[in-house]
Amino acid sequence: MEARLKDKEVFCLIDTRQIQKFIFHANDFEAVIGASVFLKEVMMDALRYAVGHIDEPLTEEEYDLSYSDTEGRIPWFIDPKIKIQLIMYAAGNAMILFRTGELCEKIIHKVSRYHLDHCYCIDLAVSVFEKTDVFADDLNALYRRMDRIKTDFPTAHPRGEGTGRTNVPRGNAY
Repeated sequence: MEARLKDKEVFCLIDTRQIQKFIFHANDFEAVIGASVFLKEVMMDALRYAVGHIDEPLTEEEYDLSYSDTEGRIPWFIDPKIKIQLIMYAAGNAMILFRTGELCEKIIHKVSRYHLDHCYCIDLAVSVFEKTDVFADDLNALYRRMDRIKTDFPTAHPRGEGTGRTNVPRGNAY
């Protein structure tokens, strides 16, 4: 993460890569619907794991992972104790607001670790951008950055059937 973002409020977009390959691996309609629900649960489990496993775990009063399937979370950070707020989850993407880029980086590392340990066939891309007062501009910046990341970084592929190990690209994706 860019050093200038460490002490700023940031938006983070976590994108589940190759979701269609994962979901449409089966031709069964029920399996496709179940896979979509499964991906949402995996992301929520990873976020809950992350807030509890950073060097200074967050208390339930310090994060808000509730969300609505129909609308984004506005207003943001109503409670000054909240350090992480899930804004939106849809189609394998989670948009999260963090009080600091430093906290964002810690959480993303734990979310990534969770995915490596539990879902070795699911790959993630992460985009982080400084929050401004204009949500539409923030959203555009996040998605433009995500498009560059998804173009420039290779996806992870399983290395050896059933090993749970992946060829994870080195470097900083955000």
